[in-house]
Amino acid sequence: MNRLQRLLPFVTLILLAIALTIATPHFLTALNLASVARQTAVINLLALGMTLVIITGGIDLSVGSMLALAGLFGSAAFKSNHSIVESVAIGMSVGLLCGLLNGVMITQLRISPFIVTLGTLEAYRGLALVKSKGLPVHDIPDSFSFLGDGNLLGIPFSLWVLAGCAVGLDSSRSGGWLKSAYLAAGFGCSGGAAGLTNFASSTGTFCLSSLS
Repeated sequence: MNRLQRLLPFVTLILLAIALTIATPHFLTALNLASVARQTAVINLLALGMTLVIITGGIDLSVGSMLALAGLFGSAAFKSNHSIVESVAIGMSVGLLCGLLNGVMITQLRISPFIVTLGTLEAYRGLALVKSKGLPVHDIPDSFSFLGDGNLLGIPFSLWVLAGCAVGLDSSRSGGWLKSAYLAAGFGCSGGAAGLTNFASSTGTFCLSSLS
C-alpha cells in the first residue's frame, strides 16, 4: 500500500499524458514537450530547495517572490553590461540574502516559518515592484536568454541544470551537512543531538532553498 502511494503521482502523470495525447495531436510534438520541460524545470528547482526546508520542519511561502526579485536583479545587471557570470552571481546573492533574512528571523525571533515567509512574500514582491517600477526588463541579449530558452545537445538547458541539482542533492544525503540536517529533523527543531544548532540547521536550509 505504501509503495502504491509513492507511485500514485507518477501513474497520475502518465494517465494525464495519455489523455492529452488523445485530446490533441500537438501534445507529443518536440516543440510542445520542450516548452513543457522548460516551464516545469523552474517549479522543480524550487521544489528541490523547498524539500530541504520541509526536512527540517519548516515551510517557505516566499520562494516565488524571491525568484522574481533575484531574477529581476540578475537581468538588470546583465542589461547594465555585466557578464553572464556576474549577473547570475548577483541574482543568486540577492536570493541568498533573502533566504538568510528568513532564516534569521525564524531562528532568532522565534517566529513561525509560516508567519515569517508569509510576510516576506509580500515584502520581496513589493521590493521587486519598486525596483522594476512595474515594468519588465527589456532588450535582454540572446546569450543571457539561453539560460532559460536554450538547448544543449537537443535538450533544454534548464533540464540539465535541474538534473545536476537533483543529482547533487541526492548524493549529499549520505554525508555532510544534509545528513546532519536529516538527523536534526529527526531529533526535533533544536538540532542539538545531531551536532547542529537551530540557527545552522534552519537558516542553512532556507539559504540553500533561496539559491534554487
